[in-house]
Amino acid sequence: MKKILYLVTEDWYFWSHRLGLAEAARRQGYEIYVVTRVEEFAERITGKGFKLYPLSMARAIGSPFRELATLFKLIKYYRVIKPDLVHHVALKPVFVGSIAAWCARVPAVINSYTGLGYLFISNSFFSRLFRFTFIPLFSLLLKGKRFYSIVQNNDDEKLLRDLGLLVSKRMSLIRGSGVDTEKFGFTEEVSDTP
Repeated sequence: MKKILYLVTEDWYFWSHRLGLAEAARRQGYEIYVVTRVEEFAERITGKGFKLYPLSMARAIGSPFRELATLFKLIKYYRVIKPDLVHHVALKPVFVGSIAAWCARVPAVINSYTGLGYLFISNSFFSRLFRFTFIPLFSLLLKGKRFYSIVQNNDDEKLLRDLGLLVSKRMSLIRGSGVDTEKFGFTEEVSDTP
């Protein structure tokens, strides 16, 4: 059976934003793995029949030693699970996960940029240093044929393209994570004017 692995920073985020996608993939015959910080949604995720692996990944960048420990643990997970495809959701999982996927030779990688955040919009010394040193190296990695990117708005697409992090042939613009129309039905907008 083919395997898809989702990497997100928080278990609640997987539950609220990627559950439907994972369930659709399972209906297509995929075995689903979720790597995330495990807190209050563990039983719900495993209750769906997904395999859950804990990873303590803070959303913000921390000490280099902690970040390296996270990377090595993720590489180990990728090598043990041997996913056919990994789906990284949000900026930090995209960066750390892509390096791990490259090291573990994962055959296909989807990187979903759900917003670029502090590192790309701040002019702090640390943010500028990060962009200057890490982005050129990372752009070489993401130009590999195994990597596909999803962005959610035109501004992020333009910025990532200008930085050399997107390749047109392997990129899609999808506006948002979607809405479950079974749970949230359509209603006509009511006008306040007569």
